[in-house]
Amino acid sequence: MTLWGSLTLSLALLSSIHVVGAEIPSGVALSPHQELVINNVAEPASLDPHKTLGSPEASIMANLFEGLASFDPRGEIVPGVAVRWESTPDFKRWTLYLRTEASWSNGEPLTAHDFVYSWQRLADPETAAPYVDALLGMRLENIDEIVSGKQPSGKLGICAIDDHTLQLSLSSPVPYLSKMLANFPLYPIHQATVEKFGDKWTSPANWVGNGAYKIDKWLVNERIVLLRNKNYWDNLNMVIDKVTFLPLSSDESAVKRYLAGEIDITGRNLPTELFKEFKHTMAEEVQASPRLALYFYEFNIRQAPFNDPRVRRALSLVLNREWISSSVLGQGQLPAYTFNSRDPKGFQPHPVVWSSWEPQQRQVEARKLLQEAGYGEEKPLKFTLSYDNSEYNKKIALAAAAMWRETLGAEVRLEGQEWRSFMENRAAAKLQMSALTWFSDYNEPSSFLNILISNSSVCTSGYSSQYFDDLMLRSLSATTVEERYQIYQAAEDQLMLDLPIIPLFHVVTVRLVKPDIGGYRCDNPMRVFYMKDLYRIKR
Repeated sequence: MTLWGSLTLSLALLSSIHVVGAEIPSGVALSPHQELVINNVAEPASLDPHKTLGSPEASIMANLFEGLASFDPRGEIVPGVAVRWESTPDFKRWTLYLRTEASWSNGEPLTAHDFVYSWQRLADPETAAPYVDALLGMRLENIDEIVSGKQPSGKLGICAIDDHTLQLSLSSPVPYLSKMLANFPLYPIHQATVEKFGDKWTSPANWVGNGAYKIDKWLVNERIVLLRNKNYWDNLNMVIDKVTFLPLSSDESAVKRYLAGEIDITGRNLPTELFKEFKHTMAEEVQASPRLALYFYEFNIRQAPFNDPRVRRALSLVLNREWISSSVLGQGQLPAYTFNSRDPKGFQPHPVVWSSWEPQQRQVEARKLLQEAGYGEEKPLKFTLSYDNSEYNKKIALAAAAMWRETLGAEVRLEGQEWRSFMENRAAAKLQMSALTWFSDYNEPSSFLNILISNSSVCTSGYSSQYFDDLMLRSLSATTVEERYQIYQAAEDQLMLDLPIIPLFHVVTVRLVKPDIGGYRCDNPMRVFYMKDLYRIKR
């Protein structure tokens, strides 16, 4: 990649602007009832973009808010609130031009000042945002000092030039910054509403947002209902009027309700047995989508037994990722030996050397390492593996625990927790080992790697490597894509040497989608799809 000036970048983006609402093919007749019911898998912990981290929240917030940029149905970055942006040749100053027709759901105009307030609130340590990494990765001026409490949030490298022009000042060049602008922590929030209602600002009675929908009802552990926001700038190009999200953690229950006509789109996982059956009996409704996402186990390396890298390596060695991917799941998941996925269009990290070993060779090495760490028949390795409570996570955990027990004699306690409790316990470093899925927030390898830098708010393993941190900082100064990818490879190599995590498989999202729903695409590698892009076809 070569550097280019601001004019070239700006013109390239101007040519990409298009209507991002529902794209309905000619001749398609629409149903008079434009409503959807979707399984959201879990009750969201919060709908405040600065108070949450997980996918159950992000999937709803993507429809309640809009960032400076959005994703189109194919997962490509397109304008959102910002109609275009440009950077200086060194990629350290970015200017974004906001659409003049953007407004809040209460009809008030949305301005650049709203983004300044929102991002400063995200950076402020008093907010205790679990995903302040969204700003750390952008390298905004003073972000490190603000997060550590050494500078006030007002010193953040963001300012409003006028009501519709926003300027970002960076401490390091970030040539891919435009890819990051759709990330949910960067959504704007309405200052007056937050200051008036405090933590209650997200309740339906108080709600003010800028997305395509607004909250109508929120019945905890039952449903969240969204209605079309008539003040959304692209409202005329939308079709779906009402969306109901259900927090069903049971994939089997969701399938039963789908078959009964009570759900239109199931959650992101489908039981393996039903997947095989439905691929034969209702193939057009089974939507399998490869994602830029990794399923992995995170160690708490602050305390025994996982403060010993030999224990971590032994557990990683004996996991048969190929069998888990093909037999336990069998829906197109690919075994993972690196943090990033192998993207045929971009970064392709090298797998660890032992990934090509025969299972017996791996097992011999694992037993040797565990014995050296002081574990054996007289002192078996004991630990708890925790996960958010779903059949999907439990099935994988049962398979992993069996491998560890049979090969290493490990005694593994499996612990399923309700989503909110799981996330809170993980953030408080109360879990020994956690089952997690990381969905890339933007299509660039740093979206994975950045969450393991020492000051990351996302990684709760206790991992800290100055060498790894320096590599990620150095990657920002790379003058070509090839050079940056070489640095990413070195970072991947260091992670797989230190092993704060065990990569298991690259994720495939499998949903059942009613055949009369148009606009849903299974070739979108990002986790988000917007209700404003969908429509119901007349049967």
